[in-house]
Amino acid sequence: MALSNESESVLRVYGISGEIVASLDAEERAAMSTEFGNSVGALKELLQLRLGTPRFRIRLLCRGCLLENDESIFAWDFPKDVQVVLVPVRAATEEERGQMFHAIRTSSSNQVEALLHAPLDPDSVCNQLGQTALIHAAPVSSAACVRSLLEARAGLDKTDRQRAVVLEYLY
Repeated sequence: MALSNESESVLRVYGISGEIVASLDAEERAAMSTEFGNSVGALKELLQLRLGTPRFRIRLLCRGCLLENDESIFAWDFPKDVQVVLVPVRAATEEERGQMFHAIRTSSSNQVEALLHAPLDPDSVCNQLGQTALIHAAPVSSAACVRSLLEARAGLDKTDRQRAVVLEYLY
């Protein structure tokens, strides 16, 4: 039985148990491209909204191969089936904590994002004052760094050793 043209151009994303978690036809992919871009990273942003999981924890595989964030999905042949794997966060090592605070101090959002893709638990990154990465970043770093930490679900309710929350550092 031949597939219809509509089903031939579908991008299907399967969960680990085999259920379809997203299915995008050509029109939906074009809309995704307009809103997020046309890369694997853009697909992760869309899946973040649909799955409620930060994009930093999302891995996409095709035929067992990990897809890179900068790969264009428009270069693919369709139909295309990919699998989504949600990776648990982990605590940062001492070296990663140092790298994160350096990235925050220098407003290096690319480095912050790279560390969050490990995927690090953003609340496991604390300095000697008990400040989480978000508390440290809010008054001194770029909006892009703060946005990435919030997107990774850094806790707004976390406190430092003085019991101050992130909002208190903004005044």
